[in-house]
Amino acid sequence: MKRFLLLLVLFAIPLHFAFPIWETVPRYAGDFLKLGAGARALGMANSFIAVTDDPSVCYFNPAGLGTIQKKELFFLHSEQFGNLLNYDYLNFIMPLERVGGIGINLLRASVDGIKYTRDLQKVSGTSIFTQASIENISLFNFSDYALFFSIGRQWGTRFQAGGNLKTLLRYGRQGDYLGAGIGLDLGFLYQPWAFCVLGFSARDISMTPVFWNSRDRDLNTSAIQEWETTDKILPDLSAAVSLHHQWEQIQFLLTAQLEDLAASQGVEKSPYADHPHRYKLWQEPFKKLKTGAIGFEAGLEEVLFFRLGHNNIYPWTFGVGGKFFQYHLSLDYAFASHPELSNSHRLSLSYKF
Repeated sequence: MKRFLLLLVLFAIPLHFAFPIWETVPRYAGDFLKLGAGARALGMANSFIAVTDDPSVCYFNPAGLGTIQKKELFFLHSEQFGNLLNYDYLNFIMPLERVGGIGINLLRASVDGIKYTRDLQKVSGTSIFTQASIENISLFNFSDYALFFSIGRQWGTRFQAGGNLKTLLRYGRQGDYLGAGIGLDLGFLYQPWAFCVLGFSARDISMTPVFWNSRDRDLNTSAIQEWETTDKILPDLSAAVSLHHQWEQIQFLLTAQLEDLAASQGVEKSPYADHPHRYKLWQEPFKKLKTGAIGFEAGLEEVLFFRLGHNNIYPWTFGVGGKFFQYHLSLDYAFASHPELSNSHRLSLSYKF
């Protein structure tokens, strides 16, 4: 336990002094990487950093790969906030002798039917758009992709560590908006007692850069302009605990975690700020953010499961799941209600072999 705490302290000190260099990067550049993975996890409000027995450990904490025993294929489909956002996640994990466990993961988040308004024409001498240009307005989609290569290993009987190397592709309007980047995640797990697991996750510890090469119609001259800029995704540090208890044929799991431990004071910067004809938006400072989540799961004979959760995005989440065919096949469903946006539904399927 002392070694684990010492490691976290030594790891966090240089990050603390790195805060000033984060002050001018976009706060929301990496939010598509915070959607979670798996219906089981969403049913527990994505309070999953200290959970080790699920294929989505690659996403939440790759250290969990250190103790996997079998190969597993996992697929998720989700409709977030009604049908506003389509989200898919596919991964494959397998144990590897003398290494621990490895995984490969593909994530896709897409918003369809976005109206492109820069081609609208105004009635001469007025600020009113012509009816013809309104009727012929075009639609486009914007998609984010992330490809993760994951590895995790166990040291001794209590400590695990792992990491993700991930590549990002952000694509919109048939390539007019195109961004690419590469980043690194780290994760640690420590089990001081049989019923307790402590987890620590450091996502985008490399301050993941996203390089944009884009083109669009200038608002003032209507000419097509091309520009290059760079976003950087803020590191996201989280700490978590999970508690396990068995009562006769019922298994209980309680999880809690603190997120955004690295959020710092600063001013947000528009991705267009370096372009002379772009508005410098989002100049309001954001406060220090420390958010959290709690999750609960009850399982009957490790076959049927009921889940609840709460976090700062969803006041309450609910989920159910089951394991079939001698525990080889798992099917999970989760529902989350947002106070301002529409409901989210998530369905995931995994097969262990």
